[in-house]
Amino acid sequence: MKNIINIISILLLAVSITFGQASNVSQEIISTAGAAQLILDLGTEHITIKSTKGSRILVETNISLSTPNEKMLDFLISSGRYSLIVSNDPASGALTITRKRNLNILIVKGVECVETYSYVIFVPESISFTSTNTTVAHN
Repeated sequence: MKNIINIISILLLAVSITFGQASNVSQEIISTAGAAQLILDLGTEHITIKSTKGSRILVETNISLSTPNEKMLDFLISSGRYSLIVSNDPASGALTITRKRNLNILIVKGVECVETYSYVIFVPESISFTSTNTTVAHN
């Protein structure tokens, strides 16, 4: 009997740990529009750059919330909260990708919801990657 209670306790603990936060991936495809170099200002140092064939940039944004509410995260993604801002300077040939700043703080049941980001960016071989601004930005 004691073993059964221990097993149930361990299972309940494992379930509560796995449902402690919501996470999802958002993808954006960005046209390079003749850019020769890429500048990133995404407010995090959690960026992985991968080379790819083709002419478009693919950005995978991994988002985690400190709340287990997957529906809220899906709504935030579909409403454009995590969309990136792309600017192209044809004179210098630089394409700059930044994330939105000054986002409203999320409060869930009176507690601030912490958002964490990481990015995987697939860059065409024809574009040289020049810099990343890894200054961590606060909302």
